[in-house]
Amino acid sequence: MTRTLAALLALILATPLAHAQPPAPMGAVRQAAPPSPAEAIAAFEAAVSRDVIAVDFIERDTPDGPIRGFVARINLAAPGIDIAVTDPLDTPPADNVEGILEPTDAWAKRVNATLAVNANFFSWLNRDEGWTDLIGLSASDGQIVSPRRTYQGVADAALVFDDQGQARIVPAGQPIDAVYDAVSGVGASDSVPTRNGLLVTAGENTAMTTRVAPEVRHPRTAAGVTDDGKALILMVIDGRQPDWSIGIDLVDLADLMIEYGSHTALNLDGGGSSAFVLRHPDTGELIAQNRPSDGDFRAVANSIGVRLLDTPEPR
Repeated sequence: MTRTLAALLALILATPLAHAQPPAPMGAVRQAAPPSPAEAIAAFEAAVSRDVIAVDFIERDTPDGPIRGFVARINLAAPGIDIAVTDPLDTPPADNVEGILEPTDAWAKRVNATLAVNANFFSWLNRDEGWTDLIGLSASDGQIVSPRRTYQGVADAALVFDDQGQARIVPAGQPIDAVYDAVSGVGASDSVPTRNGLLVTAGENTAMTTRVAPEVRHPRTAAGVTDDGKALILMVIDGRQPDWSIGIDLVDLADLMIEYGSHTALNLDGGGSSAFVLRHPDTGELIAQNRPSDGDFRAVANSIGVRLLDTPEPR
């Protein structure tokens, strides 16, 4: 080997490689950035009239930091609207198991829901297997998934749909009949024995009567109904992310629900469980979602959503 060749080999071996992988070919297309909330909503409105489902991005500044989230107003009287709630297990794996954990986005895709949010509070029966006990009433297509919970003889409030799709929010302690679909808030407990109220009652902010932690900022999910029961309002506010959204307390959440038309409103599960999913009704493509505080959608016990049917299914 000549001295010149040996020196050249030594130089090559001593020089670190600049790329672990070969560079992209000339003209390669970079992956597009995700659409902004405004772009996502515009894409949805191109497919679904706001007279059927109106979606808005909420962006507010407060002295403590920004608040961001999504709200949808669903016209329950529009043709083809179908409310979906997580259905009962075909074969429960053990006694008292009412749900198997599933992220809201995965559930929405599985049941072909155009819009979905998380629903009931829940407790774990087996974390490894994802077995859960739903807290409060849950019903799907006329089947009771979880019974209504009571505390000291007072039943929890619930969002209920009849077999015609009309909605109502039933306050704690009042009887419920004609249940076709339903989800529930969470009522009083030993630590807060009097907090079993609604976020909004007859158009008034009654958030201090409800749970959980009404004066503390958290990610939140809420459901509301207009006075005539013909429109459903679903809202998710992100939290625990100071640069994006600091979260919202229940008092301010109730004010927002009133602003968007709620005559009555119910606080659903929140925190890391809060999820808002919007999918294209034709392609099933994910158009928009909130930013969960865990970074990804948490697996939850049940969700509620809206399917758009080409031909309304008979009840």
